[in-house]
Amino acid sequence: MQRGALLLPIWAFELAPGFTYGHSSEDSFTTVPGPSGAPTTLGVRKRVHQITGTLTARFGLPLDLQIEAAVPASLVISDVTVAGAASDNASAFGLGDPRFSLTWQMIHGGNVAPDIFLAGNWKSKLGSSPFEAGAGKLGLGSGYNAVGATVTAVKSADPLVLLANVGYTENLAVRTKQGRRNLGNTFGLGGGAILAVSPDTSLSFLLDFHYKPDDTIAGKAVLGSDETVAVLQLGLGRVLSRSVLLNVNAALGVTADSPNFQLGVSMPVRF
Repeated sequence: MQRGALLLPIWAFELAPGFTYGHSSEDSFTTVPGPSGAPTTLGVRKRVHQITGTLTARFGLPLDLQIEAAVPASLVISDVTVAGAASDNASAFGLGDPRFSLTWQMIHGGNVAPDIFLAGNWKSKLGSSPFEAGAGKLGLGSGYNAVGATVTAVKSADPLVLLANVGYTENLAVRTKQGRRNLGNTFGLGGGAILAVSPDTSLSFLLDFHYKPDDTIAGKAVLGSDETVAVLQLGLGRVLSRSVLLNVNAALGVTADSPNFQLGVSMPVRF
């Protein structure tokens, strides 16, 4: 259900609090003029720690529909060290960008065909914008609105559930100090498997990938604003009661733009 591969029963309501810790690290170099005027190369070490709490609500509707809303709040701490001496620290705490979605099961598969789900998504730019963050400040949101759609195919082969999805997101332009910034649109792919190892326990193996090209300002590309993110997720689900599930997952980034490591815990409660 968290992957958009299953809908709640009609009029059922689910509330899912969750917490995620993410860590990103980057080691690079910068060149500055030396005392004699000759260029000097210095090492740059950047570390980012992010703790995010998210409250997600889902509600089942007739006609194979489901609505969902999620609101995140984050604490982000960034530390940049140059040559092991000079340090630049920044931190931020507050709400991120809320997300809303409407999912429709457009095809009920049979013995051969998979179930097909179509989801429309909207993200609002409520969180602080990274385009407007001052010195020592961090943006907790993306800084722009976005609307998109995802198609998910699901096939059950007991005790295995296979799923795959493809998505597209239109990232809407935003006004910045440098002028109107046209965001690159996001293309996404994902897939994996969920395995029931007992009536109350499951394991999941999932891979998510998305690509966003460079943003542009006045027709010129903003170098370094493209993203290629791929994350491998390993999860464990455990049914605690008829209405409560405990879900624990770890994620490893496999590209330079991905978080190095994430650890998440969520507990959906159904009413």
